[in-house]
Amino acid sequence: MKKTALTKSESEVMYLLWHTDRALSAAEMVALSPQKTWKDSYIHLMVNSLLKKGMITPAGFVKTFRNYARTFAPCMTEEEYAQLQLRD
Repeated sequence: MKKTALTKSESEVMYLLWHTDRALSAAEMVALSPQKTWKDSYIHLMVNSLLKKGMITPAGFVKTFRNYARTFAPCMTEEEYAQLQLRD
């Protein structure tokens, strides 16, 4: 795996995923971060960036009010990520 440096916002999203016992949709990520002023478009940019970096993977779908939303899970644990950063 290539070196994967995360931005501050990407790290905060990964922290949410690492410390939640299930996969999360983008809307759930926003809801779990009330102190952040992330807009839907911004969280989608971060999710796409994390997908490109290989940090998260689609894990299924969850039903929302009228539609379905993709959920995402981390591809590695927080400890594995820390070891990867130390190695590089």
